[in-house]
Amino acid sequence: MQPPTGSAEDEYRYVGESKEIVRQALMDNETPPELIGRLLNAIIPFSHLPESAIEQIITDRLLQITRNFGCRYDSSLARFLLDRYDQRYGARAIVDYMECDLRDELLDLKVEGQVIYKDDSGMTRVTSGAVSGISYQRRLHVQDQWSAQLTHEALKTLQTTLEHRIKGQSNAIRRVVGTLRLVTQHIADQPGGIRAGSPPLTSIFFAGPTGVGKTEVFRALADFFHPAIQSRQFNMTEYRMPFGLARFFGELPYERHGKGELGQFLFNNPASIILFDEFEKADPEVQQSFLTILEGKLTTGDGTSIDLSQTIFVFTSNAGSEELQLLPPARTVEEGRQREHLCKELVHRGLMMAGARPELIGRLISTIVTFQPLGEAEISQIIALRLSKLEQRRKVRFDTSVTDFLLDRYDRRYGARALVEFIERDLQVDLSELMDNGQIENLIIYKDEAGTTKATSEHSPLEKPYQRFWVSKEGITDVIPAPSSP
Repeated sequence: MQPPTGSAEDEYRYVGESKEIVRQALMDNETPPELIGRLLNAIIPFSHLPESAIEQIITDRLLQITRNFGCRYDSSLARFLLDRYDQRYGARAIVDYMECDLRDELLDLKVEGQVIYKDDSGMTRVTSGAVSGISYQRRLHVQDQWSAQLTHEALKTLQTTLEHRIKGQSNAIRRVVGTLRLVTQHIADQPGGIRAGSPPLTSIFFAGPTGVGKTEVFRALADFFHPAIQSRQFNMTEYRMPFGLARFFGELPYERHGKGELGQFLFNNPASIILFDEFEKADPEVQQSFLTILEGKLTTGDGTSIDLSQTIFVFTSNAGSEELQLLPPARTVEEGRQREHLCKELVHRGLMMAGARPELIGRLISTIVTFQPLGEAEISQIIALRLSKLEQRRKVRFDTSVTDFLLDRYDRRYGARALVEFIERDLQVDLSELMDNGQIENLIIYKDEAGTTKATSEHSPLEKPYQRFWVSKEGITDVIPAPSSP
């Protein structure tokens, strides 16, 4: 709601809009209608304070506090406090910070006769004379840390890296790299730099069945941009209870219970890429908070305003995944468009069933990147890639019977993740047990017909190696010789 500009007509509009907002809020809380009418007749709306008024409040309170402590304050302290101001919480949050946090900091410092200032990281410092070195400057524009990571050559390398690491998702990878190219253009279009308080650089919503590479794409991005850009993965199933909101952002304003897990990470790492894994499983209130976050507004429980202008948010969701697995692959460009539209509809329905509100779903769906179910060829490539890495670490060689055994274990409902976990966990345990019985380096690892992991030398024949299960036309499952790769 726009504050009044001073004219009588504008004041009348503002009062009318204020009453309507209050009326709706009272009705939502089941206030008796007769009481609502009496309250609205007595309403006196207050508008937000202009920045000049906030500056005056800060100055007056700082003079009072520093006088009590027998010290002076540098203008960097006032600039820091002005940056903390959030219109949603008003001046009270700033005053409470000065009366609580700032007073506590001054009690811990020997400030009598000194000058208090804020350094460039926002830490409170004292000095005996004029503030020297870099002191806190109002962040009209933040330092750009992404440009060097998003050059044309870097993005080409990134696409190659993703295609090598994630199999069967070439369209999704192109969409991700294309989105990052748009980020590069967005940064280039800001001649004075990215303004603090701007929305996040971008957000991307990964949708598709489980175990098809959504989380792995994020991990590949995080590895590629590290260490210049920090990353963090939040498992949203951990925030499915009502207290998830407090855990995420800290407690209610003015209670000084920290910034929360997300707020603290963003405060320490303004240039970052963050994953919200299985977003649909978070508490609806946690989900809804992202409406303001995606607009660039995040205020933590201790009243700190977090700058999101150098952040990239990635969301993953399995919403609608059962129906997505049934969709046939697209063979033409037109079929691809139709499939994309249908994917959005299925994800939209899945998020609605999970409790997400339409306005949030609209924001997320606009950035959707859909991942396809994996075919047997892609699963074979993933198995080969993982076994190759394990061969290099353990200095062994895997026989094709191991690949056949793993392919038989594949279940589309659980995706490639279950196979990868089996290789990294169960197969590693098997190798460790073989190692306990003797040296396995330079040996061939194979699966026998019962699926037991065994080792043999290159010169010794395999004892009835495992062969893939194939189904005959008559429907009888049999074990017959088959090629190692489908």
